[in-house]
Amino acid sequence: MENIKSVKAGQRPIKKCTVCKEVKELSEFYKDKSRKDGLQYSCKSCESKAHKKKYAENEEVRERKSAYAKKRRAELDEAGKEKIAEQQRQHHLYKRYGLTIEQYDEMHNKQGGKCAICKGVDTRGPSFKLSIDHCHDSGNIRGLLCGNCNRALGLLGDTAEGVKKAYLYLRKPPVIAMTK
Repeated sequence: MENIKSVKAGQRPIKKCTVCKEVKELSEFYKDKSRKDGLQYSCKSCESKAHKKKYAENEEVRERKSAYAKKRRAELDEAGKEKIAEQQRQHHLYKRYGLTIEQYDEMHNKQGGKCAICKGVDTRGPSFKLSIDHCHDSGNIRGLLCGNCNRALGLLGDTAEGVKKAYLYLRKPPVIAMTK
């Protein structure tokens, strides 16, 4: 393989960038199937600098990209925006919690669309969904909470002990406030 240094067992293969002349690990080069070694000649950092320079110097490229972006925004009607928002929500639910939208909706329906603690709806408004409360150690999902209850649990350390301490404090404060 061209320009790739052979290394001893246990070491990572390296390659020299033809632009900055630095020797770098292969992960620092973009793939290029047309090249003998399957990698671009210049490293990712040099490629990035070259693209930024080309973009800054070439007004035609900037105008073409700007016109394309304006056209795409205009094409994106409300239905398109809602579809993208739903796709982003689906991706977030699955990536973060391993849930499908159907599973979230089932939990939401089982709770009657209300917070599992205060039984209220999310105070941020109707466009907001209830937050997924989960154990940060095990990842197990406990239920759906409104924004205020979710933040409160987080501020109390997400532990029963933290909630118990707050409860005991409210029941019997150490100092009784002076009344007016």
